Formats: sequence, structure tokens, C-alpha cells
Amino acid sequence: MKNRELQNHKCKNTKCITQVEKYVPQSFTLVDKKNNTYNCDYCNAENTFQKH
Repeated sequence: MKNRELQNHKCKNTKCITQVEKYVPQSFTLVDKKNNTYNCDYCNAENTFQKH
């Protein structure tokens, strides 16, 4: 599975470095395509995003 930078999506973990340091780009790895679930590449928090 590939890492992806998802525009307009943010990690839900409030302690993630991407929430604190704005220069760090959001980056996620797809873990479940059916449920559109990604893990943050920095803190490994599970994030589920709505399909557009």
C-alpha cells in the first residue's frame, strides 16, 4: 500500500505532530479500501474519511 497525501484531510489525533507543526504535511497509508480507512504516517492513528 502506498502513502498518500490527502488534501483537506487532517489526522484526528490532537497530539499528532501534524496538528502542532503546521509545516508538516498530512500523510496517510490506506489500510482498508472498503471502509476508506487510513493510518496517519506520523502517529499511526486510524482515520476514516468520507468518500467524495
